[in-house]
Parts: sequence; structure tokens; C-alpha cells
Amino acid sequence: MNAAWPPPPDADVIVFGHSRIPWDTTTPRPGSGRPLRLLNPGSPHRPPPTAPPHLQATIQDGVLADVELHQLPSPATARARARAR
Repeated sequence: MNAAWPPPPDADVIVFGHSRIPWDTTTPRPGSGRPLRLLNPGSPHRPPPTAPPHLQATIQDGVLADVELHQLPSPATARARARAR
């Protein structure tokens, strides 16, 4: 997260990655205490967990309106579905 820290003064959300673990938290902005939303979307790929997670963010009128966590089918389930087609 070093490349995005400190955040630009008008940023309300920072999206970052590399941990492959979905993360959604709000923290006080350094200095002003104004809320700053931190999102890690997760990873649908490596390492292959049993149900790969990812976050979906919805932005409306320039404002973060919603964040949803989704679980994808496990790799074994996805392979079984593909073979059944």
C-alpha cells in the first residue's frame, strides 16, 4: 500500500491487492480523521481456495454506493459444471 500512502486529499476509497484476501474496512484519514474506505477485492485465482472470493464495488454519481462480497464456485465445482456441458 506504500504507493497510495498518504492518499490524495480528495480520495474516499483506495483499492489495493496482493494479499488475495478480500478486505473492506473504513479507517480515519491521517490528519483530518475523515473516513477513508480501504478495499482489497480478493482473488478468484491463486491460491485456489474452496470458494474463491471477490468484491464488487458500485459507484453512483462519483460516490461509492455499495460493496458486495461474492463467492465463486470452487475450482472442483467449476470443472464439474464444464464437463457436464
